[in-house]
Amino acid sequence: MRSVSPGGSGKTIPKCGAASCKGWTSWGWRWTGESEQGVSRDQPEQFFWLFLLNVAGIMLGAWLSGRQAGRWAPKRQIRHGFVIMLLSALVNLVANWFWPAHVGWALIPIAVFSFGWALVVPVVTLLVLDLHPAAPIDPLQSLS
Repeated sequence: MRSVSPGGSGKTIPKCGAASCKGWTSWGWRWTGESEQGVSRDQPEQFFWLFLLNVAGIMLGAWLSGRQAGRWAPKRQIRHGFVIMLLSALVNLVANWFWPAHVGWALIPIAVFSFGWALVVPVVTLLVLDLHPAAPIDPLQSLS
């Protein structure tokens, strides 16, 4: 493994070849190739799948939050969102505890967590905005 110093910054970044590489980069810890457990790590080009499922969960949660606005009490919607997030996190934790990680099933709990998060955020945002009175739009409006 050769090391390079990008732009003469003095930071050493390992240069990865065809073999697996792990090391500190300027962006953080980076895994490529095979890990110690033999689990294949995704390449940077495969970020699309994480992005797609995450955005799909957010869009579905926001859609349901809009449909339920005024039908569900804010406490109920927040409770449902947090229960979905908790269950998703527990399923992900238990699955990774007992079975080797696989990208095919590991991304689904992330999408479900995003769905729960999107149920909570609009209600919490409105509750926080209700704590403070509306500020004048024009700063000179308060002078008249």
